Amino acid sequence: MKVRNRVIVILLAIAVILFGVVQFGIIPHNEAEKEKYNLEQLDPRTHDFSNIVKYKSDYMGDSSNIINLFYNLPLSDLGLRFELFPDTLTLEVDYQSEGKSKGEEIIRSALLYNAMAAFTLIGNLEQINFVFLDESYQAKRSEFRKEFGSFADVINPDQWNQGVQDKLKDKVYTQQAADKLLANFEK
Repeated sequence: MKVRNRVIVILLAIAVILFGVVQFGIIPHNEAEKEKYNLEQLDPRTHDFSNIVKYKSDYMGDSSNIINLFYNLPLSDLGLRFELFPDTLTLEVDYQSEGKSKGEEIIRSALLYNAMAAFTLIGNLEQINFVFLDESYQAKRSEFRKEFGSFADVINPDQWNQGVQDKLKDKVYTQQAADKLLANFEK
């Protein structure tokens, strides 16, 4: 009987130790990693393109697909509303915040990134209007094609990193590309 009781006590001690390791070590570590990943998704320089490839579509008419795409891109934390104009193949993304609230550099690189992602993944999307409470920008597929080349060339996540993300890490390039590709417009 004593041996059996000792085995039970030892097993109980092991269970308590394992519970403590999982509850106070593994779970907090996993939560911290998840939070870090989520924060990286808000920055175009660290965003995980492979996470949004599933939203690839030949047509912009699938509004839920476009909405899900933009909710998984940088600036999604600003609150979004969408309007589709199928006659002109235009998407309007209304951010429920001022653009300057994030800082000009982040806004510019995120808009370049988001436009490039949308043009790459939505086959017939020709224009995107990004509307903030304080400013508005317009991006056109034809201009992005001139700057970045064929969209089919960057659909692979490794090519995306080299052809888009690495370029956006250069502040001078981002400034020049934004000046060239993002036209201010009045709504």
